[in-house]
Amino acid sequence: MPRHVTSDKAGNLAHRLGMIIQLAYRVLDPKQPGISHGAELALGVGRRLLKTLMGDNWHPHPMLLEHGPQAPLRAYRQLLGITPQFNSDTTAILLDPKELDLPLSEADATLHRLIRQHLDTLQQLTDLEVPGYVSNLLRDLLPQGRVTVNQVADLMAMSRRTLQRRLADSGTSFQHVLDETRQGMALRYLRDSDLQITQLSDLLGYADLSAFSRAFTRWFGKPPSRWQRDTP
Repeated sequence: MPRHVTSDKAGNLAHRLGMIIQLAYRVLDPKQPGISHGAELALGVGRRLLKTLMGDNWHPHPMLLEHGPQAPLRAYRQLLGITPQFNSDTTAILLDPKELDLPLSEADATLHRLIRQHLDTLQQLTDLEVPGYVSNLLRDLLPQGRVTVNQVADLMAMSRRTLQRRLADSGTSFQHVLDETRQGMALRYLRDSDLQITQLSDLLGYADLSAFSRAFTRWFGKPPSRWQRDTP
C-alpha cells in the first residue's frame, strides 16, 4: 500500500529525480469553496491532456497534491493512473525535461501559433498583474526558506527598485503581498491538509514556530492551534 508523504518527503522525492518541470495548478483566492476537488480535477485534466499530446510516449510521473486524501487511494489511481503524493508544497504534475523533446502525437500549426501568442503576452505583465505574479513566485520560494525582495526581483529580471515601484503603482508593496500569500497558504493548509503546524511554519518560510504563531495571531486574532480547534 503506498504511503502518504509529507511536503518534506515530497520535496526530497523531487530532489532525487534531479531537474524536473512542474505543471502546477494554483487557486489565487484560497477562500473559494471546493479547492481540493478542483485541484484533483485539474490533475486529471492535465494527465489526459499530456496523454493526448504525447500518446504512448508519455506515462504518469509523480503527481503532487497540497491537501490530504479525500477519498480511498484506489479512486486516485483510477483517476490519475498513479497514487499522488499528498500534503505536498504544491499541486502539480512532475515532468522530465527530456519529455519536452518528445514529438506530439498530432502536430497542429494553428494551435502552436495561438499558444505562442499567448506565451508572448505573458511576458508583458501590466502593473495590476505584477502582485499576482509575485505571489506565485513566493509560493514556490517560501518552502525553501526566507524570501527577500531581491530574490524575487532577480527572478523577474528587474531591479529591486523597479519591482517596488511597480508594486506601489498597483497599490501594494512587497511586504503586503508576502503577508497575503502567507495568510492564504496558512488557511488552506490548516483547512485541507494533514500537515503539522511545525511543518506548516517551515513551509511558509518562518525561522521557527514561535515566529509563525505570532504572525498568525496578528492576522487572525488567535494562534494556529486554537484556530484549528475553533474551525469546524
